[in-house]
Amino acid sequence: MERREFEVVRALQSQGLRHVVAEHMLSGPGLVRLHRALAQVNGVAAPELTASDIVAGLDDALCAETVEVFCGMLGGFAGNVALTLGARGGVYLGGGVLPRMVERVCAGCFRTRFIANPDMADYLSAIGTALIVAPQPALTGAAAWLSRCAQGTGGLRHAPL
Repeated sequence: MERREFEVVRALQSQGLRHVVAEHMLSGPGLVRLHRALAQVNGVAAPELTASDIVAGLDDALCAETVEVFCGMLGGFAGNVALTLGARGGVYLGGGVLPRMVERVCAGCFRTRFIANPDMADYLSAIGTALIVAPQPALTGAAAWLSRCAQGTGGLRHAPL
């Protein structure tokens, strides 16, 4: 974890979050918390913004820093999850806020932080990462599955009870 991220965690704790976990920061509501915490760390006042406002406000220094820290933390977290689960086929990222900042995730420090584990960098660098940007990915997947079922190339599998 980067020094800046430790400062953010301390700020969040001072704001009443006793136990700070990744889910507190790596989501739309987390982006808002992160923005507020970075304002405190930087000693500046920040207006109450939504996640959409923060992503749209990249010309504002605090919004840009918020998105950059978010991408770095997401990369580190995703790399740790890949190691924990033994991922080889790829890590797919989804959610409501990520499709609104594709360019920043791709251009930022996400991938660098994903492979930043000094002992496992070779393993992690071989794992692909992808951002799900389809507006309704679950429905797209369900439609593809249903199409395969209708064609007889895939369907329900079951084991006798």
